[in-house]
Amino acid sequence: SERGKQSCCQRCSLPALWLSVCLLTLSVIAITTFFWIYIFPRISPPVNQYSVHLLPGYENKVLKWAYVPGIGHNHMGSGFELTGERLSVSKEGLYYVYLKVALKCSVKNECKEHRVSAQVNHCVASQDKPCTDSILKMTVKLAKGGEDGVFGFEGTLVKLSPNEPIHINVTEEDSAHSHVTINRDETYFGAFLVTN
Repeated sequence: SERGKQSCCQRCSLPALWLSVCLLTLSVIAITTFFWIYIFPRISPPVNQYSVHLLPGYENKVLKWAYVPGIGHNHMGSGFELTGERLSVSKEGLYYVYLKVALKCSVKNECKEHRVSAQVNHCVASQDKPCTDSILKMTVKLAKGGEDGVFGFEGTLVKLSPNEPIHINVTEEDSAHSHVTINRDETYFGAFLVTN
């Protein structure tokens, strides 16, 4: 009789185990389907989108522009390609190009006068030659005692072609003043297609 109860329990637990495996499989299928239908299209770069917004990063105290999906408020549509400091478009047209550079004092009462120059050049010649046709140029200056920081913003319309990239260059003129830094949270570069 003890043996009969044990085999009866085993027979009852088999359908429960089978039902649990089926429910788990259906849950995995539902979650996977939800991801591919609703989540994945939002993280893939949109096709034929002609806008870009880049954030800065540092490499050996040199400002480098980067696109890192999911980090910060940056994006790069499929109509752009970033190679080093050169940004190329895939479609000819009139683009609005903009740049904001912000400086901040990292040690209160220790900052001296400091300058940062920013320039965006249009590479009309070959991609191997230096870009000399300036489309945006600005100097941001933090005055002595400028604890709150300063920023400069420039924007312009420029006709761009696929074989004529733009080059973004930001240089610190007074790099000896280590207490003044580029405010990475408020510095950005971008462009978008206005008309073709």
